[in-house]
Amino acid sequence: MRYFQLTSILLGILLGFSAASYANPLQSLGQGGGIITRPNLNDRQLRPSQIQNSISSREAVSIAERRYNGRAVGVRQIQDRGGVAYKVRILQDNGKIKNVIIDGR
Repeated sequence: MRYFQLTSILLGILLGFSAASYANPLQSLGQGGGIITRPNLNDRQLRPSQIQNSISSREAVSIAERRYNGRAVGVRQIQDRGGVAYKVRILQDNGKIKNVIIDGR
């Protein structure tokens, strides 16, 4: 009985910490938690015309949230077929995480 109580308490603590990690997922975007990373310096450099014609990370997050009915918990810019794209991580209403690529053009 004591083992069951101790296990229940530890499980509750662990679940509490995991829930707290989702509390502010997009703080880097001015909306709460999350990490936005830039492409590595070793990645190919973008031409100015590619940067000007691309969407912002905020727009990519908005598109992904609407399209996949969830909340973005992370976004990073990636190089895709010679242009900009964003890898957006979505927490769906059913609790599943979905990684999606949003074309930046």
